Order: sequence, then C-alpha cells, then structure tokens
Amino acid sequence: AKASPEVRAAVGTYFRRLVNICISLLTLSGVYLIFDRLTAVSVGPSYIVTLVVKVLLALVMFGLALFQAQEARRPPRKRGRLWRIAPTLILYLGIAVFVLGAALTYIFESGLTPLR
Repeated sequence: AKASPEVRAAVGTYFRRLVNICISLLTLSGVYLIFDRLTAVSVGPSYIVTLVVKVLLALVMFGLALFQAQEARRPPRKRGRLWRIAPTLILYLGIAVFVLGAALTYIFESGLTPLR
C-alpha cells in the first residue's frame, strides 16, 4: 500500500532535517580538521593541494544538491538535463571526496613518521 501524501510529506520533512544536521556536522568536523592539520608543522604542498581539490569538489557537490532541491519544486516538464544527471554527479563527487579524504589522512600521517 502507498503512504498517504501527508505521511510522505512528513517523512520528507524529517529526512531533510536529518540530512541538514548530517551536512552541518560533517562541515563543522571538516573545518575543525582543516585548522587542526594546517597548524601542524608536517603539512606540505601535496596536502594543501589535495585539501583544496577536496573542498572545491565538496562545494560543487553541495551546490548540485541545492540545485536539485530547487529544481524539484518546478514542474517536471520544465526541469533541465542537469536535474536528471545531478544525482549521479553527486554520487561520483561524493566518492571522489571520500577518496581524497583518505589520501589526506595518508599524506598527513606519512608526514608524521620518519621514512626509513
């Protein structure tokens, strides 16, 4: 059985709140890590370049998500091609941001231990 429109709207509202809380927490923890890691002595240019690319990709991902939310309010026939491919782009950007985060951890930790 399908849920009533009221139930679907309520679930959507609660899910949106949860997503906004998660995005806020991830952003705050990311900002904290940026300042924590950039004040370390061992951060080199490779870390900074990787960090800048990661932040830019995350901002593009957030922008696409905002665009997606705005376009969802328009009638389906007025939505553009970007609206249809945005979820796939967000997924790929999320994977890239995740991989860059792992690379940042590796770069930072390898700078802490002396190479043998």
